[in-house]
Amino acid sequence: MHTINTQCHSAFNLQALTTYLINYSIILHSVEPNQDLDENDLDETKAIPEEDPKINLRCGTTFNPSIHKCCYGKPILKYSICLPRCGLVSYNPKTHKCCYRKVIPKLFPCLLRCGLVSYNPNTHKCCYLKVIPKYAICLPRCGLVRYNPKTHKCCYRKVIPKLSLCLPRCGLVSYNPKTHRCCYLKVIPKYSTCLPRCGLVRYNPKTHRCCYLKVIPKYSTCLPRCGLVSYNPKTHKCCYRKVIPKLSLCLPRCGLVSYNPKTHKCCYRKVILKLSLCLPRCGLVSYNPKTHRCCYRKVIPKYSICLPRCGLVSYNPKTHKCCYRKVIPKLSLCLPRCGLVSYNPKTHRCCYRKVIPKYSICLPRCGLVSYNPKTHKCCYRKVIPKLSLCLPRCGLVSYNPKTHRCCYLKVIPKYSICLPRCGLVSYNPKTHKCCHGRAIFKISICKPITKY
Repeated sequence: MHTINTQCHSAFNLQALTTYLINYSIILHSVEPNQDLDENDLDETKAIPEEDPKINLRCGTTFNPSIHKCCYGKPILKYSICLPRCGLVSYNPKTHKCCYRKVIPKLFPCLLRCGLVSYNPNTHKCCYLKVIPKYAICLPRCGLVRYNPKTHKCCYRKVIPKLSLCLPRCGLVSYNPKTHRCCYLKVIPKYSTCLPRCGLVRYNPKTHRCCYLKVIPKYSTCLPRCGLVSYNPKTHKCCYRKVIPKLSLCLPRCGLVSYNPKTHKCCYRKVILKLSLCLPRCGLVSYNPKTHRCCYRKVIPKYSICLPRCGLVSYNPKTHKCCYRKVIPKLSLCLPRCGLVSYNPKTHRCCYRKVIPKYSICLPRCGLVSYNPKTHKCCYRKVIPKLSLCLPRCGLVSYNPKTHRCCYLKVIPKYSICLPRCGLVSYNPKTHKCCHGRAIFKISICKPITKY
């Protein structure tokens, strides 16, 4: 009785162990990350089923689906873990994460970017590819000019007063929609007829119509075209831009040559007999797939090994590996790069394309100059003391916003009037208005500039 219990207990342990191994392999496959990670998947990897390994050609010829799986174009053992990648670097998702194609510790925050500059969203925000304080106002832009939406608005990439009218345009000409309208990039009176066009010619749709960019009488027949030639579809047809009789055969083409599909066929833009074999090509060379195969645009024997390449050099993956387009021994470390210089990540790190000691401070940059953020700050690509004010700019000139303001790239006193512009001329909106780039009296009629 004790022997029977021992055997049952052993069988139960064996069955439990088998179940555990199966579940463990399923978990390993389910947590394998997708190869196409982006900045949106910074904190966790998504379980996306891998492609069918039997039809995956990216892992080379040494790939055996019964014992291997594909990991970023390389065959690895089926039950080994395929670590996710951040750019060209693999990382452990339990301790690190990907932040804009760089590997950082998992507990570090991944700062947002504004253009190429990282910033803290708790204290700053992005405004037209520039980092500004979080509570500063991000003024909208009209073309390249910023404006205050409370007093101005954007009209066809020009800043105008908010209460002025933004007239619609017909091509490059503004017009009054109450009295005029647009007809093929020309301004015409509102109630005049806008005749349709056939090419560059206008026509009356009641008496004529358009036929291949030509005006013909409305009830005449518009014959179809074969290339540049018109033909009668009742007696002829189009065959490769040539007009042939309707009942004649239109032979298919192989390149520029016509052939009979009953006796011949097309093989890489050449006509061959129908019963002959169309051998595949490796680059420009044909080969027999029963005896040879293609390896990096070269024909080699079928059962020879197709060595992978690192740049333009072939290497043996059992003894060597590829590191930044250079072949190195397999057991040697592939050190990361900072610009064009390799460095040891255990002792150094990369700071603005320069290698510095790992625990040294990587000072931020203002233009091309590094600065200490505890004592200084960046102001329009210049380093200034942290407690000093970073005055806004009007064009290339700095000004004090408490006493002055910007008016069309010029600094004026804060409480002075910033007259609107009409073209390059300033005008008083109480007595004048803008009419097609000219300042006219407010009570005068603005006639559109037309060229008929």
